[in-house]
Amino acid sequence: MNSNQYGQAITLFDKVLEKNPYDIEALLKKGECLMKQNFYYEAQHQFEEILYFDPHNLEAMCEIGNCLFKCNKYDEALIQFQMCLKTKSNSYMALLGHADCLRKMNKLQEAINQYEKAIRVNQQGYAAFCGQAECLKLLNDLNKSQIMYRRALQIVENHFDSLFGLADCLKRLKKYYEAIPFYDKALEINLQHSGLLEGKASCLKYCANNIEAVEFYQLALEYDPSLAEALKGLGSSLKYLGRYDEAVATFDKALEFDSCSSISYRGKADCYKKQGKWKDAIQQYQHALIYDKCQGEAIYWKHVLEKLIKQFKPPQENLQINPQNLHLIFTKEYNQQLGYMLRAEIFHALVTSRDTRSYTEQIRLGFWLAITGFYQEAKDHYNKALSIEELGTDALWGKGYNSKDFQENVQDFSRILQKLNNTMKKLLKYALFSVSCNQNMARRFFLLNISKHYLYLEKPIVQLVKTNFKKLMNFYFSHTELHLKIKVLNQDKR
Repeated sequence: MNSNQYGQAITLFDKVLEKNPYDIEALLKKGECLMKQNFYYEAQHQFEEILYFDPHNLEAMCEIGNCLFKCNKYDEALIQFQMCLKTKSNSYMALLGHADCLRKMNKLQEAINQYEKAIRVNQQGYAAFCGQAECLKLLNDLNKSQIMYRRALQIVENHFDSLFGLADCLKRLKKYYEAIPFYDKALEINLQHSGLLEGKASCLKYCANNIEAVEFYQLALEYDPSLAEALKGLGSSLKYLGRYDEAVATFDKALEFDSCSSISYRGKADCYKKQGKWKDAIQQYQHALIYDKCQGEAIYWKHVLEKLIKQFKPPQENLQINPQNLHLIFTKEYNQQLGYMLRAEIFHALVTSRDTRSYTEQIRLGFWLAITGFYQEAKDHYNKALSIEELGTDALWGKGYNSKDFQENVQDFSRILQKLNNTMKKLLKYALFSVSCNQNMARRFFLLNISKHYLYLEKPIVQLVKTNFKKLMNFYFSHTELHLKIKVLNQDKR
């Protein structure tokens, strides 16, 4: 029923009450219609009127509790539901309302116990399953939470709160492909829900579908322009699409609503890094670390860029600029040329400063060329490494990761898989999935999982826990077999 239909129903109930003011059924139905129209105070007055005629009417007592709950008066609602339970200890409505109040008051374990009682009274009570799932999710018990949501949906398949809750649960469990259909079902019920649109967009982003993710983030922002999570996600997707200027502007907008967001500062820094604006990138990484000192990658890249800036003098010092053409300095083309020259200086310094005949040195050169944007040159060095060590895992990985030829990627990664035992095969497959879908957080998880299977990596695990990322990097670089794990951890998906 829509709002007009509820209004018409109220008119009919008023006519009935004109003839019989003591018709409790009509009073109850009128109160329910008022609640459906969000007229909670009027509805509460209607239910209180019933208690004048019938002081022990349990349904009216519970509905008064529901009105108080809807008005965010959780303490008063809790007392009301407790009175209901004194009248009837196994009342489903009273148990459910009591549990809902406890959940809103953040007394989660007590709420779970009350939901259990409600479920024992009514095993078809989908709202109790959904409420219990909400509590479990707030306690970060996501696996049990999703089970409860599914049980609610078995009873009512289009229950909006359960669809939304299950989708969010699956997203947080990183089951992005599985979450998307539930977001779609919930959007069929409410297409203008900004939280749903943002949630689906995030799943699409983590599935490497950034083009479609941008569309859903923008749609979410149409309905809620101040939704900071959508702004952060949109900035991230634009960054991965190479639309760096738009991404920076979006992260700036997100900072207007969440000025302490390390994610936004980190996103801006990554964009500046990709654009060759290293000093700006360092500044943004510093801001990110103010609000989140545990951002290992920010620490690492800040250190790398500071070292590069000190090592290589600014290329514009080598330019001979015609004073009559100083305006060229401010053009986009000129700035691009400066970027190319700086990269050229890095390339020259890397190639000429080392003995490049060893396998390890070829891997090192490939890694540094890749992070400075020389992908083809990096691939060439990985090929040279393979000529030295035909089945070198790092070289195969680096070549595959820097190649734009998908078929060639598959061949290189397959050659790695042939070398590894079953445990490592599973981990490597997870790593490949991480690179394409889960990005930064999944890469960290992958690195941690790799560590669990090697006794000699006990030290880096401790360093990782302590978030001393610089020491972690130095330790890994001392192990030839793991150079490319570092690369996967730090290089953004192009």
